[in-house]
Amino acid sequence: MSDLARAGRAGPRGRRLDEQRLRLVVPDDHRLAGRKRVRLAEAADETFVTLEPGYGLRRITDDLCADAGFAPRIAFEGEEAETLRGWSRPGSRGAAPAARGRPAGCRRADRHRPRAVREIGVAWLDGHPDTPPVAAFKAFLLSRRGKLIPE
Repeated sequence: MSDLARAGRAGPRGRRLDEQRLRLVVPDDHRLAGRKRVRLAEAADETFVTLEPGYGLRRITDDLCADAGFAPRIAFEGEEAETLRGWSRPGSRGAAPAARGRPAGCRRADRHRPRAVREIGVAWLDGHPDTPPVAAFKAFLLSRRGKLIPE
């Protein structure tokens, strides 16, 4: 129990669990496919597929593109990352943000300058008892801090 909860102050609490590197996914036949690292500004003329507005990864992608000096031209907005990866297959010419994995026929390139990451965390309402499953899940997540996401 946190010091604030002991003091009788219930409220939202959270912990940062891990950091996930973000990558650019492009088709195998794309001009950036053979590159180990890509400056995001090099993809400024590309057509992007991305999550719909309101998703955290979409906000991060928009911010990274803005920091790189451009607004992404978006061909498709979806609700699931796996759907987006399908739009980055050979012949589609699309580029997609991705946290992990890549579909067959696609390549990932690490985006750098700026470093592209998103934080993964857990939040809960302190001052209310957790059910046993919630307590066990929270304990598991907190025990895996910094080791939650395999690279």
